[in-house]
Amino acid sequence: MHNKQSISKRIRAFAVSSAVALSALAAPLSANITTASAADTDNYAKLLQYSMYFYDANMCGSKVGETSAMTWRDDCHTGDSVDGGFHDAGDHAIFGLPQGYTASTLGWGYYEFGDVYDQLGLTSHFKTITDYFCTFFKNSTKLSGDSVSNFCYQLADGNTDHAYWGPPETQESQQGKQKEYWTTSTGSDIAAQYAAALAINYINFGNAEDLTYAKALLNYATRVNSVATDGPTGFYNSEDYKDDVAWAAGWLYLATNDSSYLNTMNSNIPQYIGWVHCWNNVSLGAHCVKAHITGDWSTVNSYIGGKTGSSSYFFQDAWGSCRYNTAMQLCALSATKNSSADYSAWCKGQMTYILGENPARTCFVVGFTDNSSKYPHHRAASGLVGWDAYNNCGGTFSNGHVLVGALVGGPTDAGGSYTDKVNDFQANEVAIDYNAAIVGAAAGLYSIYGTGSTVTSIEGVKPFTLTPGSGNEEETTTTTTTATTDNSETTTTTQNNTSSGSYEIKPNQTIVYSELPENDKMIGWNWSDFGIGAGETVTKVEVNISANGNIGTWQGAFGSSTSVSPDYWTQTEQMAETFYQNTGTITWEIDSATASIIQTQANGLLKFGVWWIDCGTFTIDSVKVYTKGAAQTTTTTTTTTTTTTTTMPESTVLYGDVNSDQKVEIADLVLLARYVSQDNSLDKSLVNLKNSDMNNDNVYNADDITALSNKLAGLN
Repeated sequence: MHNKQSISKRIRAFAVSSAVALSALAAPLSANITTASAADTDNYAKLLQYSMYFYDANMCGSKVGETSAMTWRDDCHTGDSVDGGFHDAGDHAIFGLPQGYTASTLGWGYYEFGDVYDQLGLTSHFKTITDYFCTFFKNSTKLSGDSVSNFCYQLADGNTDHAYWGPPETQESQQGKQKEYWTTSTGSDIAAQYAAALAINYINFGNAEDLTYAKALLNYATRVNSVATDGPTGFYNSEDYKDDVAWAAGWLYLATNDSSYLNTMNSNIPQYIGWVHCWNNVSLGAHCVKAHITGDWSTVNSYIGGKTGSSSYFFQDAWGSCRYNTAMQLCALSATKNSSADYSAWCKGQMTYILGENPARTCFVVGFTDNSSKYPHHRAASGLVGWDAYNNCGGTFSNGHVLVGALVGGPTDAGGSYTDKVNDFQANEVAIDYNAAIVGAAAGLYSIYGTGSTVTSIEGVKPFTLTPGSGNEEETTTTTTTATTDNSETTTTTQNNTSSGSYEIKPNQTIVYSELPENDKMIGWNWSDFGIGAGETVTKVEVNISANGNIGTWQGAFGSSTSVSPDYWTQTEQMAETFYQNTGTITWEIDSATASIIQTQANGLLKFGVWWIDCGTFTIDSVKVYTKGAAQTTTTTTTTTTTTTTTMPESTVLYGDVNSDQKVEIADLVLLARYVSQDNSLDKSLVNLKNSDMNNDNVYNADDITALSNKLAGLN
């Protein structure tokens, strides 16, 4: 599941021998980032917001009216035995392969850059979309135990569907129910794509049912070993299923840490990447997932590097060129985030072209700007009813709806030729797979540049609010018990007389970002170097930095470690700041829980993580620590009759809460690892063995560490 502590995405399963080493990595954004102003061509926040609305326009089924954000959409095709899903493009058929590819690629974008969605308040909308996809995939799958007994891989015959031009809400009354394509012996490509989407949605949001169906669908795909042809032929012919299987297996490995999926991925992944990530070929995406698992991005970077050497518009194919361009951007931004390669400037240039700086002077995202494409090939949005209206419209329409966020096909040649007409299929076709990558690419660009802002109202969209958060906040159920005693008691009253202080060191330390180790971008200073007095509590840390020019965006984190095990450090705060001058102060406000951790690690290190810095080189001029003084206690004694109300968790066992602080976090993983590795310096009384027994088998070993690691990463 995606966790706002983005470290959850970086935790890897690891083995424990005599000791366990843990590096805490962080994604680059937090809720207090300051964004720069942006023109439409780099308004990535708005682009992320808008690009998701196309899916609201293409929803199908009996819950469209209540689920879709569009004011002009309502329930349709309610007679289908499989409810829900998304219309493929400007038509109303539901083709399995592009639908699975779309959902899995959308999920990948969130997996990489979920903090951006969370920060901008867009996660709830995103989750509505991916859950709608996944509900359809589960509705399409009949299970017998843990096995797939029947599988619906397509709704509607493509030719019959294309013979109708009008809104989806009235199609069933005119053409009858859509044809359904069920199988027990084919469709490996589609089943694998559904499995990938479900596995990623499980990783992002933690619905256990998604994982159950993902496992069953991948097992089915590897059992039948054939692509579906009846139905997709002539529309979405699949060349192979192995790339889809490898893609799904990689995500299932990340979801479960089950090595059998790793074997499946390795035995099916294409040796060579022959095409950019798309509905018919996900080999590049599969290699990206493999790189996540192995840490080796050389194959991915070899392919991407060979395609991004020019600043010209990346043109893969005449039909839907924008979708291929944005898919390359998503892959390149993933590699930029996770490897030593940096394609950020190339991606920025490509998106600038797509958003309006091109020979056609047109933004290829509908509704995004005044110069956006206006006449997408889309039955529902056009407002044109019947073929006569379509054939006689001259390529335009005036009584339709704005298809907010839809990415049109775009340029039909490398020179930028483009025609904005509803009947130009190549240039103005829209489809769910077209938008799949631009959503994640927009988030990736925002994670780097932080430019743009969301809007509060959009034409044709129902009223909405944007609430920052992960969309997966857990509710804690508690029970309250009241106990009364008639005995006389002594009550101690404590008065805290505190004073504030500050301590400063001036390291004058120059940091060259490129020289920091790839997996260890943390700088540390001994807490004891600050001269903090006995009993004082740290409340705030300020790091003052300077550079030769504007600092730009700094991204990083704070934390603390022990002197005994400096590699074990507890990351407690992530943040990002943008400075428009050559000096700046990065501030860590420390809550009471974190302060208590620091006090127990008084001989350890203050850790300062530098995930990214725009200026490349900066100087740490000074580090200032603020404290409040030790408490002075005054005791008075009274005799009372006491009524005590105690609020306790519903369960007395909180698996993973190794240090008994009612939270499950990295500090617990560190403590458990030290216990299992028999760290002689550890005070074992700090370890709550009941909470540590993740597998409930009365044994404390590497299996418990793996289980806790997966829990922190949202994988169980």
